[in-house]
Amino acid sequence: MVENKIVYEQKGTRSQKICGFLYINHKIISDVFRIVHVEGKTYEFCQSLNPWGNEGYLPSEKKLDIASTMDKISTTDMQKGWYLGDKSFNGTPDDWLYLKWEANSAFVSPDKIESFVLELNLTPISRKSY
Repeated sequence: MVENKIVYEQKGTRSQKICGFLYINHKIISDVFRIVHVEGKTYEFCQSLNPWGNEGYLPSEKKLDIASTMDKISTTDMQKGWYLGDKSFNGTPDDWLYLKWEANSAFVSPDKIESFVLELNLTPISRKSY
């Protein structure tokens, strides 16, 4: 289950800020990925350039075409719950997420996101760039 919670700060004013939070199976996704693609929808991580504007995970208007390969996903990767790369292996479960960050990308089981972030020691992205 995917939920994109939107929180408004100072709604309706010139200083309005939109903050996006992404939840998968009721667990929040850490602010470490630039792109999260799940259930056919893409979310981009936005950094606010000002005290107002957009920040966090927000729906993307861009169409994301994820390449696939005829190579079969390995038993090891299935047991681990993730694999690095930008091509979907044949047999990758439909509920796995495509995650992209500064250095790489991966396909990850929804149940393994937290351990994946810890194992790769991914660095959080600041929501503010000002």
